[in-house]
Amino acid sequence: MARDLRWISIRLVAIVVVSFLESGEGRAQDESYKPSVVGATEDAAKAIKSLRVAPGMKVELFAAEPLLANPVAFHVDEKGKFYVVETFRHSSGVTDTRGHMNWLNDDLASRTVADRVAMYKKFFSPEEFASYSKDQDRIRLVEDRDGDGKADHSTVFADGFNLPETGLAAGVLARNGDVYFTCIPDLWLLRDTNGDGKADDRKVLHTGYGVHVGFLGHDLHGLIFGPDGKLYFSIGDRGFNLKTWDGKTLAVIDTGSVLRCEP
Repeated sequence: MARDLRWISIRLVAIVVVSFLESGEGRAQDESYKPSVVGATEDAAKAIKSLRVAPGMKVELFAAEPLLANPVAFHVDEKGKFYVVETFRHSSGVTDTRGHMNWLNDDLASRTVADRVAMYKKFFSPEEFASYSKDQDRIRLVEDRDGDGKADHSTVFADGFNLPETGLAAGVLARNGDVYFTCIPDLWLLRDTNGDGKADDRKVLHTGYGVHVGFLGHDLHGLIFGPDGKLYFSIGDRGFNLKTWDGKTLAVIDTGSVLRCEP
């Protein structure tokens, strides 16, 4: 049966390039980290004009900078709230072997995330190694609070993802107050228990993803619930080596994988 598409609209999230300022440490919420985000631009409006839209459909701008910056992935929960993954670590804490071919043999030999970090220390000076924690990836919560179809409020839901082994943040899924977040080397479960728009309950469900540096984009991502009620996600050939909650070792180190787990 043909579907009536007259009332379906597509909302565009703008992508911009930003510069970086300040620094932060660790995995806790870090109020001091304030990356420089450019002001509003006309890029999104110009992009909309270039789109060819099927009859009965229209494209509207929902959110753009400075409400968000550098979006990698987003998910809309059952209340219409947008959880947007933002990266500030691309080429500033996260690189790939094409820019460091002298790493190649050591990278291929890595069997754990700890091996990858040890490789950084081998090739970097202490100052260079410290720079790998300068910038953070994060999740921003973007909302349309007045119901006009455009975002009008934005807060940092979770940040502090800036350890040397971290990133790129690449996936998010929100359902019934649970926010699942993939950011090498971890699969996170985040919750806002007091309603202030920030994740105050943060739990690593598993860790050990991203054994290799590999290529940018071969990351941990693709979160989706299957019809069996399990959480599915994937990783490229950066590989993983981890222990499950029941003590089993799962290791697929040199190829990509599709994984699933209980929520």
